[in-house]
Amino acid sequence: PGGPHYYHFSNLRMVPAVFCGIRIFKGAECNIINDEGKLDLPNDVIKDLDIVMATFHPRTGYEGGTEQKNTAVLLKVMDNPYVNVIAHPGNPMYPVEPKAIASKAAQKRIALEINNSSFTGSREGSEEKCFAFAEEVKKNGGKVVINSDSHMSTMLGTFEEALKIVNKAGLTSEYI
Repeated sequence: PGGPHYYHFSNLRMVPAVFCGIRIFKGAECNIINDEGKLDLPNDVIKDLDIVMATFHPRTGYEGGTEQKNTAVLLKVMDNPYVNVIAHPGNPMYPVEPKAIASKAAQKRIALEINNSSFTGSREGSEEKCFAFAEEVKKNGGKVVINSDSHMSTMLGTFEEALKIVNKAGLTSEYI
């Protein structure tokens, strides 16, 4: 709710790949909308994007469940060939099992996001799970994406708290 309309994403094909010497990555953070792992944008739109993140958000269709149920749904999401990143998997509002998620993510070459916003107010209590994800990524040879998940311009490029988690887990550049 409140996100850009379907037409916004289908019209991204009109945005040049390079503008003023800057590479433009076209993407979306899609909501998981049901128990089957369906996303709120259809595959015919996301197949043309450079990066597709999938995640749980409240009031978008899937309201969550037990750790076992949430894990099963997220595992289904990772079968979508267009998903590149699982966003904020350490969100305590939607608990999932880090070992199972990190293992399948590594197999599918899907990165797990560790973002700064999770530690600065938007998803309080994420530290422990995010650290567990970072450890499992290292064990499985997977990848993480580190970003600000900025919700306002003053947060752009701010990811010191996310880096603390990654450094504590011993993730080097090969995992990022």
